[in-house]
Amino acid sequence: MCERVFVSLRNGRRVPADAAHLPVIEDRHAGFGPLAGIAAALDAYRDVGWLVLSCDLPLLALDGVRAIITARDKENLVTCLAPDGVRPEPLCALCEGGVRPLVTDAIARGERVPVKILDRVSVALVTTANGNAAYNANTVADLAAVGIRGCE
Repeated sequence: MCERVFVSLRNGRRVPADAAHLPVIEDRHAGFGPLAGIAAALDAYRDVGWLVLSCDLPLLALDGVRAIITARDKENLVTCLAPDGVRPEPLCALCEGGVRPLVTDAIARGERVPVKILDRVSVALVTTANGNAAYNANTVADLAAVGIRGCE
């Protein structure tokens, strides 16, 4: 399945204790959020597919990750989770190395939103039984809304 696992971090951030054993790829584009991490990974290893998983998807289960990997078709530059079958979640996706020029171009244009890149590439959408798999939790309140006690 996955040959190696990396942590992508903004420059100056500390690796979480539970990931301290993993190699780090540092973002090189300040202010570009997750897109900077995707760019750094694609630059580090250009000829591989990258499974991109955001750290703020608390309801994503292993079956969702397996579904993305199983549905991978290298003819599509991106295979991503779309719990409703329509809206893709670019931070729960498998990106082929061929998407690199589009990511680099987006950063050069000042574009910071990964989902906009999906409008310009071939994308395979993957659904799972868990319609909330791509629920994005950025705050303690977001976590509480789905019954998860956050880090106060």
